[in-house]
Amino acid sequence: LLQNNPTPTMRQVEDNYDATICRCTGYRSILDAMKSFASDAPPHLKKNGGVIDIEELDGKLCKKTGQACVGHCAGHTKKGKSGTCENSMPKRLHIVTDQAQWFKPLTLAELYPLLKQYAAQNYSLVFGNSGFGIFGEVGPWNYSILIDIRGIQELYTVDLTPSDHITFGANVNLTTLKEVFEQTKDPGLLPYAPTFVAHLGRTASSSLRNLVSWAGNLALKNRHHDFASDVFTMLETVGTKVTVADSNGSSQTYTLLDFLNVDLKGKVIVSMTLPKYNTPGLIIRTIKTAHRFQLCHAHVTSGFNFQVDPSNNYLVKAKPTVVIQGINGDLIHAVQTEAFLTNKNLGDPAVLQSALNILSGEVVPSVSPILSSPTYRKSLALGHFYEFVLGLCKNNCSSRFASGGLDLVRPVMTGSQDHGTDNPSVYPATKSMMKLTANNLTTGEIKFVADLPPREGQLYAAPVLSTQGNAKIQSIDASLALQIPGVVKFIQASDIPGVNDWRPHDIYPENTKQELLSSGPILYAGQPIGILVA
Repeated sequence: LLQNNPTPTMRQVEDNYDATICRCTGYRSILDAMKSFASDAPPHLKKNGGVIDIEELDGKLCKKTGQACVGHCAGHTKKGKSGTCENSMPKRLHIVTDQAQWFKPLTLAELYPLLKQYAAQNYSLVFGNSGFGIFGEVGPWNYSILIDIRGIQELYTVDLTPSDHITFGANVNLTTLKEVFEQTKDPGLLPYAPTFVAHLGRTASSSLRNLVSWAGNLALKNRHHDFASDVFTMLETVGTKVTVADSNGSSQTYTLLDFLNVDLKGKVIVSMTLPKYNTPGLIIRTIKTAHRFQLCHAHVTSGFNFQVDPSNNYLVKAKPTVVIQGINGDLIHAVQTEAFLTNKNLGDPAVLQSALNILSGEVVPSVSPILSSPTYRKSLALGHFYEFVLGLCKNNCSSRFASGGLDLVRPVMTGSQDHGTDNPSVYPATKSMMKLTANNLTTGEIKFVADLPPREGQLYAAPVLSTQGNAKIQSIDASLALQIPGVVKFIQASDIPGVNDWRPHDIYPENTKQELLSSGPILYAGQPIGILVA
């Protein structure tokens, strides 16, 4: 954070801790320590800390000098020209193992032949490599050909110069996307910038946003139409178009709706274009509801794009956009609601009620044990639309209702601690006292499992764990263990009746199962491969 912004605010420091969802006793003290580096930190935070030289925080060391990398090598030629930083130079790679091949092309011209050669094989393009956290079947261990596209500089394009659109290359990560919208100098041309900044701030976490690209997110949406993608919701709300290239280098541009049906085998997403607007009365907003504020998938996420005339009771002057995700795999646009609202006055309560009735008929949530209830998700979809209308027509309703259309803004976190015991009026809250069960614990009156006497014929089980990771079981020989007196049986994967999966197989897809005992592949050191019973 300090490398990118030497004078961050406390809000920016706190936002960079969005991946830390644990609120243990050390959370606030750590956060307070980090806030001591903030430019607006109060004196009580700065007194024991303060800003230090950011070079002292750089963990990337130069291979030549052993010192912190400064972006260029220390060696100079006789002509005074500095060398090239070794850490910053992408390298072309081709690694062959007994399980997979790893390619790292540096240009699209190098990528296209690989796509052509391996299109019919089990291959995957790799960038952030985080998708398997959502859908296990896209994990790299499931592929024999892995093509790392992070080194392709052509895919990092950011072009804001055209008069009618902006372009982002496929390798642009979500952090860069957010920063571009934050720094937009003409909000009139990009009226969606503020809501995109807010929504991206709630998408994943800062560490994941640094890692993943918008294109990878859309590729997941292409494979799983029921994926409630925040990125897809935002981009579809403004009519984004995506350019895809095939293995011959020929490219074609699609709307996002058409893109969902494109077979990406042998193809690569190259870029996307978002429109610039010069339309008066345009209101664009996205809304998300999730378990947590950040680092959490949406229950429902929605996007609204309306051109209205506030002077004419909020007349909807053109066909609006209502995008809703998280309901089922088919619903993207509420097309009937969009058609109904065209040329209607949103400020008319009767119009709002009719629109809600129509939207209610379009929102038919799927039933899934891993999602929130259909009733809840339907209420969220209707609530998002109502919230948008309240925020848009706030001048037409009382302040009591208008507040329902506003985003909740949480202030920077603060806290204090007081462990004083000199106020008997609040006893027993601050009174020093012995734990109520202390006597029972110290006398042995309370029994733990280890205190219980063994029963006749009782057996003990010990897990047998792999000492290696990223390996494969050739054979298991438990004969020596079985010769030990008292050993009853060695249980392995083949002894498990039914499905060898610790997760309910009627909830999770078959191709994402996680084995109780390994049937062969060892994904990590410490993976259970058997149970010895004695």
